[in-house]
Parts: sequence; C-alpha cells; structure tokens
Amino acid sequence: MLGLFYIMAAATRATAAILLACLLAGHVQGCIELFGDSKDSLAAHTSATHWNYGFRGDDWKTGVDASGNPWVCLTGNRQSPLNLPHLTQPLELGPNAYRTQWTYGSINSNGTNTQVFNNGHTIQVQWAASALTSEVLITSRGGKVTDVLGMSAGGNDVVKRVRATPLQFHFHTDSEHAVDGAYFPLEMHIVHHVAQADLPGCPASGCYTVTGVMLALAEQDNPALDAIWEYMPEREGLYNNMGAGKSIDLNALLPADRTYISYEGSLTTPPCTEGLLWHVLTTPIPISLNQLRKYQTAVGLKDCTDGPAANATAPAATAGGRKMLSGHTHDHEESHGHKLLIQRGMKEGFQLISAAQAAQVTPVERGNGRTLLQAPLVAGEPVCEVVSFGFSNRNPQKANNRVIRLFTHPNSASLLGADAGAGTSGAADLRALTQATRDAVDDQKNLILGVGLGVGLGGTLLVLAALGAAVAVLKAGRSGSGAAHMDVHVAK
Repeated sequence: MLGLFYIMAAATRATAAILLACLLAGHVQGCIELFGDSKDSLAAHTSATHWNYGFRGDDWKTGVDASGNPWVCLTGNRQSPLNLPHLTQPLELGPNAYRTQWTYGSINSNGTNTQVFNNGHTIQVQWAASALTSEVLITSRGGKVTDVLGMSAGGNDVVKRVRATPLQFHFHTDSEHAVDGAYFPLEMHIVHHVAQADLPGCPASGCYTVTGVMLALAEQDNPALDAIWEYMPEREGLYNNMGAGKSIDLNALLPADRTYISYEGSLTTPPCTEGLLWHVLTTPIPISLNQLRKYQTAVGLKDCTDGPAANATAPAATAGGRKMLSGHTHDHEESHGHKLLIQRGMKEGFQLISAAQAAQVTPVERGNGRTLLQAPLVAGEPVCEVVSFGFSNRNPQKANNRVIRLFTHPNSASLLGADAGAGTSGAADLRALTQATRDAVDDQKNLILGVGLGVGLGGTLLVLAALGAAVAVLKAGRSGSGAAHMDVHVAK
C-alpha cells in the first residue's frame, strides 16, 4: 500500500511541474487536457451539457442530459457517493431474509455482442442481452426499488422478489465511496435495470440499482480482469469488440463474502438522478499495480499539440508481424477492430452506447515502444500524449440522515473480523486497509515536505506547485489511495 502513495506523491509533483511549465511557456489554456476533454477525442457530441471531473463534481450546478433532463447534482438531497460508516460503528442490520441475491454467469462474446468502451468519462463494458444469463433478485414490497431499506423481519410487509437485469459495468479511480474517510484505488459499478412491469412504483423507463465493488492492491494480476484490460481502448471515443470465444466471468468480479452496505442514492454523474438502490460490498477484490497503472493511463491527463502536415500519413506500428494496439500486441488476424463511437442511445446516467461501426483505427508509433490509438491523421490534427495518471470520481456527498443498512453474508462472521472471502476479504482486512491508507497519506505529506526542504531556490516554484496540487487533492477529500478517480452511471 505505502509504495502506491510514494508513487502518487511523485506523480503529483510531476503533474504540478508540467502545469507550471505550461504557464511559463505562455500556454495559459489548453496545455494539459483532463480525461474527457482531450483534443484528440473521437467521442460524439450530443445536446447534453458538457462536464468533466476537474472539480470532482462540485461544479455540476446546472445542465441537462441528452434527453433534456435537468441536473440535480447540487440540488438533490439523496446524492451519491457517500463516506460510509466504519464497520466498527453500530449500523442498522438488514434482515438476512431480505438480502439481495446475485447469481451471475459469464459474459460470452461472439465477436460482436460485447464491447469495451472508452467514452471519455469511464472505461465501460456492455453486452447484448443474449451474451449473459444471470439472476439478480432484490426484495421489495412491490412499490419502489428502495422498499427494502424500510422493511423489518417479522412485520406485516408483503415480500416480493424482483428481478434486476445487469446492463453494464464500469470503473472509477480512485473509488467513489469511502469507508470512514479511506478510499480504494478503484471501484467497479455494475448497473442493473428493474422494469416497471415488475415493480409498479418505477417510472415507465424503469428503476436502477447499482452494485459497487472495491478493488485493493495485490501482488499478482487478477485474471478476472484480463479480458477487460486486453480490449481496453486508450483513446477517448473508441470501443473494442471482444474477440469471439472470449468471456468475462462476472461472478468472479464479486467477492466470496457478499456482505454489503445499502442505501438510497443517485447516479454519480450528471444528471445525478436520485432514487437508486445502492449496494456497496465491504470486501474488496484484488488488482495488481500493473493493472491499476494501465487503467489510470487510459483515463490519463494529456498534453496535446497541433500535428504538422507531415502527420497526414503515418505508418502503422508493427512488432514482428504483430500489430500493437493500446499498448499490447496481438495477431493481425485477431485485430480488435477499434471503432468510433458515433451514435449514442440514451438511458439513465452513463448512457448505453449504440455500437455503430465506423472507420478502422490505425495504430501510430509514439517512440519508446509506446503506441497511441489514432484514426488516420490529417494535417493539423492534434497529437496527444498521456503525461499523468488520470482521475474520474465524484466527491462524497452529505448523508442527510439517510437510512444506511448493513446486510451480512449468511456464512460470514465479517463483523467479528473473520476472513470470509478469497484474497483481501472480511471486515478486519477492510479496517486494516483503512488504517494503512491514513498512514500512507501521512507518509505522502512528509515525503513532499521533505523534498521541499531539500531543494534550492531555483526549484521552489515547482515544489510550491506540487504542494498546492497535493493540498487541493487533500482538501477535496481524497484521503485515500490517490492515483486517479472515477464515477457511477449507465454510459455517456
């Protein structure tokens, strides 16, 4: 854990130095591009109000989505994410009989029915209904999707099991939810839809429920992430069709211990629609540092310059007859077929994206063995290079006296600190990770201050810039595992 924070302390200083260099060079605007704002983005423009994560959502004051729905991000009183209570604090226990039940299968790709998107706000995986067989059941009185938060065992409630259909999942880095002020390197959100026909209290478009899974650092790669990472586009506005025969074991992306915290909340991106039922699993799954770095690069900050006329014709990068795309190699015959995102179908939050096919993307060599996904270059087209890990997450919101319930796994003694799952699991491990996060933040601050004391006058401006960036991060509430940040929705 501590190693990650030393890395991020250095990254913070490097980013500050880059920003200062831009200012000294006279580039007051447009030198460093946030994820989602890059000049080389191929994402389609819609009538929706533009937004980014520059202020972690604190500037999402007014706007509309592509359907004209107004934002409620700063006016709602049941917003997400939350700083969840520490598991040692008393929490209202939900009846075990009313727990949500997850039974996932594998998402099986036939070469065209499963896509991995870089939509400029997140990395998202979505699939055709035929690609996944699953059964996710939530408990309700038959009214609203959040009924279970007010139901008690042995009462007079009519208990109804309602099917929730998984639509897509995406990631945020750092995590959006915190546990007692501590964050994780990554958080995954699986978005589910409940039809009005199954739950009359839902609007005609249905209701949504989200399952949040924390990811904690581990030494080895998590094989459950391999297929996703293999097909992850690095350029905004692109998607990859997963190869035929490839699969994602969705069940393996959930921990064995299904203890979770539940509350009524919202989408974590504009329009921040409220009325969602949230499940935040308390046991993280593993992710390696290499996997984390690749994700943070895909959502990284970019330095963009106007491409010269010579860039109009660029050779494809090759490596022994194998094309290099998104930093990995594969046989040309198995090319991922990167496509442009040129059409979007609206749903709540992160939109589901219509996979309209467009031009093939040509890989362009950028030196040092690196490859940038690039559509055929034209004279003057911007050329962008990732210069810092990115972030894409929203600041925590006020709880406003909401009901927050803990539902424990039937075979788990997690509240007593037992190790109830595989890998990093159980409440005891979560508490240990929380404390390690705080310790690492202190180490990071000491490291930055130590560097400041050791430099001469010539480097003072750079150190002050680094301190300013670090303080801004800390003030923004990012007391956790630093690196990057992300959010919750159904696909923009």
